[in-house]
This record gives sequence, C-alpha cells and structure tokens, in this order.
Amino acid sequence: MTEKSQILTLNLVPGKNTSVLKFIKIFERINNFKVLYSFDERRKGDHPFVVADDSLAKSILNCIP
Repeated sequence: MTEKSQILTLNLVPGKNTSVLKFIKIFERINNFKVLYSFDERRKGDHPFVVADDSLAKSILNCIP
C-alpha cells in the first residue's frame, strides 16, 4: 500500500498587526543575518494589508502560541 505525499502550505505568522519589515527585522536579529531588501511602488492590485490565518498551523504543529 502506497501513501500519497502531502504538501501543506502553512501560515506561521499569527494574525496580528505586523508588517513584513518588522518580520525581516526580527529574523535578522534572531539569526544574526542581514536580509537585503528594497522598497518599491505599490503594484496594481496590491492590497494595503493582509492578515494571515495561522489556525491550521496551530492545529497541526501544536507549537505556535
């Protein structure tokens, strides 16, 4: 019997007001690593903000506060 492999996409970011830039800064501090990034103009269709839903990750991983 062969099991099918699964690919899951999980949001690991809690649905709190946090910018991408803030996460970059946190990542840099924790990993002692400089992330290269640049700012550009908003593209047509870009949303002003997006809130991630981490409920699936919480239920599967049982390790996200």
